[in-house]
Amino acid sequence: MVISVEHQNGIKQIEFEKQFSNLVKQWKDETAGHSSVSKKLLNFSHLRIISMGEAVVPLILHELKQSPDHWFVALKAITNADPVSPNASFDQAVQEWLKWGYEKRDIF
Repeated sequence: MVISVEHQNGIKQIEFEKQFSNLVKQWKDETAGHSSVSKKLLNFSHLRIISMGEAVVPLILHELKQSPDHWFVALKAITNADPVSPNASFDQAVQEWLKWGYEKRDIF
Protein backbone atom coordinates (compact mmCIF):
# COMPACT_ATOMS: atom_id res chain seq x y z
CA MET A 1 0.00 0.00 0.00
CA VAL A 2 1.36 3.42 -0.96
CA ILE A 3 0.93 5.92 1.87
CA SER A 4 2.47 8.98 0.21
CA VAL A 5 -0.19 9.31 -2.51
CA GLU A 6 -2.50 12.26 -1.93
CA HIS A 7 -5.90 12.69 -3.51
CA GLN A 8 -7.31 15.95 -4.84
CA ASN A 9 -8.76 16.85 -1.47
CA GLY A 10 -5.42 16.22 0.27
CA ILE A 11 -6.37 12.90 1.87
CA LYS A 12 -3.48 10.45 2.03
CA GLN A 13 -4.03 7.02 0.46
CA ILE A 14 -4.21 5.14 3.75
CA GLU A 15 -6.81 7.60 5.07
CA PHE A 16 -8.71 7.36 1.78
CA GLU A 17 -8.81 3.56 2.04
CA LYS A 18 -9.92 3.78 5.68
CA GLN A 19 -12.69 6.21 4.73
CA PHE A 20 -13.81 3.82 1.99
CA SER A 21 -13.77 0.83 4.36
CA ASN A 22 -15.80 2.73 6.94
CA LEU A 23 -18.37 3.76 4.34
CA VAL A 24 -18.62 0.18 3.04
CA LYS A 25 -19.22 -1.08 6.57
CA GLN A 26 -21.85 1.60 7.19
CA TRP A 27 -23.53 0.83 3.86
CA LYS A 28 -23.67 -2.89 4.57
CA ASP A 29 -24.83 -2.38 8.17
CA GLU A 30 -27.51 0.10 7.15
CA THR A 31 -28.87 -2.01 4.28
CA ALA A 32 -28.38 -5.54 5.62
CA GLY A 33 -32.10 -6.13 6.10
CA HIS A 34 -33.23 -4.57 2.82
CA SER A 35 -34.23 -6.76 -0.07
CA SER A 36 -34.78 -3.66 -2.21
CA VAL A 37 -31.78 -2.94 -4.40
CA SER A 38 -32.96 0.66 -4.89
CA LYS A 39 -32.76 1.26 -1.12
CA LYS A 40 -29.19 -0.05 -1.18
CA LEU A 41 -28.27 2.18 -4.10
CA LEU A 42 -29.84 5.32 -2.63
CA ASN A 43 -28.24 4.82 0.77
CA PHE A 44 -26.21 7.87 1.84
CA SER A 45 -23.02 5.85 2.49
CA HIS A 46 -23.24 4.35 -1.00
CA LEU A 47 -23.71 7.80 -2.51
CA ARG A 48 -20.71 9.11 -0.54
CA ILE A 49 -18.60 6.27 -1.97
CA ILE A 50 -19.62 7.31 -5.49
CA SER A 51 -18.68 10.91 -4.65
CA MET A 52 -15.11 9.76 -3.89
CA GLY A 53 -14.55 9.62 -7.66
CA GLU A 54 -12.28 7.58 -9.90
CA ALA A 55 -9.66 7.00 -7.21
CA VAL A 56 -12.10 4.67 -5.45
CA VAL A 57 -12.62 2.36 -8.46
CA PRO A 58 -9.76 -0.03 -7.57
CA LEU A 59 -11.12 -0.28 -4.02
CA ILE A 60 -14.64 -1.01 -5.25
CA LEU A 61 -13.33 -3.66 -7.64
CA HIS A 62 -11.31 -5.25 -4.86
CA GLU A 63 -14.39 -5.23 -2.62
CA LEU A 64 -16.46 -6.70 -5.46
CA LYS A 65 -13.93 -9.49 -5.81
CA GLN A 66 -13.76 -10.23 -2.07
CA SER A 67 -17.41 -9.78 -1.20
CA PRO A 68 -19.71 -9.45 -4.24
CA ASP A 69 -22.46 -6.91 -3.77
CA HIS A 70 -24.40 -4.35 -5.83
CA TRP A 71 -21.48 -2.16 -6.90
CA PHE A 72 -22.50 -2.01 -10.56
CA VAL A 73 -24.30 1.35 -10.48
CA ALA A 74 -21.43 2.96 -8.55
CA LEU A 75 -18.88 1.61 -11.02
CA LYS A 76 -20.94 2.72 -14.01
CA ALA A 77 -21.54 6.19 -12.51
CA ILE A 78 -17.87 6.73 -11.73
CA THR A 79 -16.29 5.21 -14.85
CA ASN A 80 -18.98 5.87 -17.44
CA ALA A 81 -18.36 2.29 -18.58
CA ASP A 82 -20.69 -0.69 -18.65
CA PRO A 83 -18.99 -3.95 -19.57
CA VAL A 84 -21.98 -6.05 -18.48
CA SER A 85 -23.91 -7.91 -21.16
CA PRO A 86 -27.67 -7.32 -21.36
CA ASN A 87 -29.60 -9.85 -19.27
CA ALA A 88 -26.46 -10.91 -17.39
CA SER A 89 -26.99 -12.59 -14.03
CA PHE A 90 -25.55 -11.09 -10.87
CA ASP A 91 -22.60 -13.52 -10.97
CA GLN A 92 -21.97 -12.77 -14.64
CA ALA A 93 -22.05 -9.02 -13.92
CA VAL A 94 -19.48 -9.49 -11.15
CA GLN A 95 -17.20 -11.45 -13.50
CA GLU A 96 -17.56 -8.93 -16.33
CA TRP A 97 -16.71 -5.99 -14.06
CA LEU A 98 -13.72 -7.87 -12.64
CA LYS A 99 -12.53 -8.68 -16.15
CA TRP A 100 -12.89 -5.02 -17.04
CA GLY A 101 -10.88 -4.12 -13.94
CA TYR A 102 -8.08 -6.53 -14.78
CA GLU A 103 -7.92 -5.16 -18.32
CA LYS A 104 -7.80 -1.59 -17.03
CA ARG A 105 -5.33 -2.61 -14.27
CA ASP A 106 -7.70 -1.20 -11.64
CA ILE A 107 -7.59 -4.35 -9.50
CA PHE A 108 -4.68 -4.73 -7.14
